[in-house]
Order: sequence, then structure tokens, then C-alpha cells
Amino acid sequence: MTRRSFGNTHYDKLRGKSPSVSTTLLRVGHDTIMSELKSCSYCRKELPISLFCKDRGKKDGLHCWCKECKNLNLREWRKNNPDRKRAIAHKYLSKTKETVLKVYGNGVLACVVCGESRIDCLSIDHIEGNGAEHRKEIGNGSATLYRWLKLNNFPSGFQTLCMNCQFIKEAEVRKGGICHEKRVV
Repeated sequence: MTRRSFGNTHYDKLRGKSPSVSTTLLRVGHDTIMSELKSCSYCRKELPISLFCKDRGKKDGLHCWCKECKNLNLREWRKNNPDRKRAIAHKYLSKTKETVLKVYGNGVLACVVCGESRIDCLSIDHIEGNGAEHRKEIGNGSATLYRWLKLNNFPSGFQTLCMNCQFIKEAEVRKGGICHEKRVV
């Protein structure tokens, strides 16, 4: 295998490449393959750009550390800062929960039946009553459900209810009556 580097040359400028990404021609047998390499500023290895995370804030659009170094550093930070990690995760979950509840509350952070607006009282209801099966598919926990709804572009079949309305709906279903959510406009 023969390497011929064109890094940081007029060739890269013509192709619109940043100076931190070098273009290398790899000769494998009779074939010549063009490979773009970047140097990791943490481990100092020159690696293919596919081993770097995207970073819109950088000129070349790639993080300065390779994925392996970045993950190693992130694991170490999480181990050394458990309280900050927990606070960041809680903030993200709260924001995601609020977004999801607003979407399924018809743009309002409130129960669609009674209007209860305290966020700690609100939850997502499976309109068809298939919540148990759905949680088995995606995993238990409200955080998992909120993430799933957001990642799947807020599919239909869900609504925001307070816990009292959830319990009333469940009692009506068990009695064989009509669920109150079917009367909601």
C-alpha cells in the first residue's frame, strides 16, 4: 500500500476542504482510493474522518478529538462529576417532558379533559388503552416514552391527561363504560 498525501495544498482548497483535513491517496494493489484523514488533537493519531464526530462550530465540521478519545474523556467526566451529570439529565428530561405534554395537550401545558396545569400532575395517555403493550416494546419509564415520542415526530394516538383523569378513564374502562376522552373535542 502506497500513500501520497495532498494535505493542506491547493488541491484541498479547490475541493473546499478545511486545512485540518488532509486528502490522501491510498494505493491498494492496482486500485487507488482517495481517503480523507484528520489528526486527533488528543491522541495525535491521523485517522479517517469517519472516526470523528460532527461539530457544526468547527470550520471543517468535525470535532477535534476522534470518537474514541471523546468517548473516553466523556466517560471520565461523568465518573468525576456525577452531580452535574444528574442535573444535566434532569434538565433535559424536564424540557422534553414539557415539550411532549404541550404537543399532546393541543399546544397548552394542561390536561385535555379538566384543564389541570401543574406539570407534576400531568402524564401521557395512550388513547386506545394499549399503554402496557407499548411500554413492553419501547421499555418502561416515562423518560423512555417522552424520548420515543419526540424521536418519532409525535405520532397520533396519545393525549395529555392529569393523573385523576387517567384513573377515572381506567375505572370507566374496567366498568365497561364509555371513556371520557371520547367525549373530548
